[in-house]
Amino acid sequence: IPSSEYKRYTSDPKWNGRIFGRPGLNTYYLGLNCTRPPFNDIRVRHAMNYAIDRRRILDTVYEKRGVLAGGPIPPGLWKHKTPERTAGGYPYDPDKARKLIHEAGADGAHVKIYITAEPEVLDIAEVIQWYLAQVGLKAELLELDWSAFKHAVNEGQPDAFWLSWWADYPDPEDFLFPLFHSGSVGPGGNRTRCLDPVLDRLIEKAQATLAEDRRYKLYLRAQNRVVRDAPWVFMWHRSDYYVVRPRIVDFRIYPIYSIDKGLEISLKP
Repeated sequence: IPSSEYKRYTSDPKWNGRIFGRPGLNTYYLGLNCTRPPFNDIRVRHAMNYAIDRRRILDTVYEKRGVLAGGPIPPGLWKHKTPERTAGGYPYDPDKARKLIHEAGADGAHVKIYITAEPEVLDIAEVIQWYLAQVGLKAELLELDWSAFKHAVNEGQPDAFWLSWWADYPDPEDFLFPLFHSGSVGPGGNRTRCLDPVLDRLIEKAQATLAEDRRYKLYLRAQNRVVRDAPWVFMWHRSDYYVVRPRIVDFRIYPIYSIDKGLEISLKP
């Protein structure tokens, strides 16, 4: 169901009980350029996470089509559940955000947020812009077509930018090495220019660890360090929804694209 049609289908009694969805293996985020002021100061990056009421945006503008992110790794990739794993991320606390911004000397700082030319993205970005104004940051939105946007972000031009990342294979490593390892800066995926040698070593150790339980503990430590470093505002993991006609049998939602998907579907006579 396209986002523009979601409300129409979910409010139509005709499709009651015929709409199916599940959280995808993806993550949506506001990337913060860690090499440019004011986001080269970790206090301002933390303030960004406290400043934005992600739950309210998810429930209203995004129509509850997802789950809040506690970090970059989607919940569906955690094979080993652990009470240590943060669920939900930073709380909304504008007073704390203002305090951190003031401590960093960033009151009234002007930040340029790059976005793609999509109506839904603009709607979200305008709400974010309003939240930032409440804590003393002046956000300017720059809307670009995809090619220009991707080039600018890869080159490190924006102060901040709106993006998402989708799994290529079902393992947390796909959300750690490309997005946060210093060897992936720029087109490789680390577009926030997060440079943390300790995090690099954690990711590399996990890549070389064959025992699954130990590897997932390393993934957890790496995610916790990413959350602490706050190169992103961790927004949500989007859910995909499908409307299925009554004649369809054995429909499945695939978390990762496969050329074979849909082969098991049949039609009732």
